[in-house]
Amino acid sequence: MEYLDFSNNQMQSIPIIKDNGMVWNKALSVGIIDIRRNKINFLTTEVLDSFSSHKFVMVDIRENPFRCDCGTIGVFKYLSTKNMSKFYDYLRSLECASPLSVRGRKMSSLSISDLNCRKVTIINIPAIALSIVTIAIIISVVLIIYFRNLIKIILFTRLGIRFACNVSNYANEDRYYDAFIAYSEKDVDWVLHSAIPMLETGETGKTFRLCLHHRDFEIGETISNNIIKSVENSHHTILLISNDFLKSEWCMMEFRTALQKSLQDKNRHMILIMKDIVTTDYIDPDLKTCINCHTHLDIRDFLFWDKLKYAMSFRQ
Repeated sequence: MEYLDFSNNQMQSIPIIKDNGMVWNKALSVGIIDIRRNKINFLTTEVLDSFSSHKFVMVDIRENPFRCDCGTIGVFKYLSTKNMSKFYDYLRSLECASPLSVRGRKMSSLSISDLNCRKVTIINIPAIALSIVTIAIIISVVLIIYFRNLIKIILFTRLGIRFACNVSNYANEDRYYDAFIAYSEKDVDWVLHSAIPMLETGETGKTFRLCLHHRDFEIGETISNNIIKSVENSHHTILLISNDFLKSEWCMMEFRTALQKSLQDKNRHMILIMKDIVTTDYIDPDLKTCINCHTHLDIRDFLFWDKLKYAMSFRQ
């Protein structure tokens, strides 16, 4: 075979050329397969490599409307770097027909920048998913550590999950009351309409036994003795601190009795609740120290009742 003419045949792809076991003889001339002036617009490095594997024939693909885009970058590199036989030197002169920006330019001279190609980012879905899960776990652990005390309180008050290291199951049951509430007479509405419904009646789960001076003080006993007995018979003394509390001598006596009990038992006997925003400039020095040095509750806190119930459940 010396010449096989497929030119001007509207071909859109280059056919696979098979030698069917034919052995090339140097004495024989090289045949030509002419597929010029067709409609072949796409080349691959595999096709170009196949040309050199057939030494008995030369394939001529000139004058085809090759499209030069980002999908043929490998061909450009191939043509500019590959060592080819003299029969295929013409490949370095193949020109682009489209797009307009590179029409008439040689393929071998093009680069990525000429075609404004960007590197394709391969999205590794499993790796991304693993990263997201790992980050979520790390964030969750950090949040759990940071809010561990609040989480512990909510688990106890809402779900009844106990942590033995912090909340015992009613030790020292010889004390009759869970808490004695020290408050000013002017704050009695809060005690009657907030504290009792939330802590004593069981409307919100766990109930507590409260000692209130207007209800539980022994008739005929002195006020000072009633205060001492109430503090002694209660696991905790709750101080409802307000501006009226600070002005009351009886409230201050209740505070000093509870403070003495805390120092004597070396435990968390007192629970301080800030009802009002108070200034500590002119109050009792011991109470000022307690307010400044001890963690106290604020009735404006959205988790106030959870924190109070948790504190009241603490036993040593």
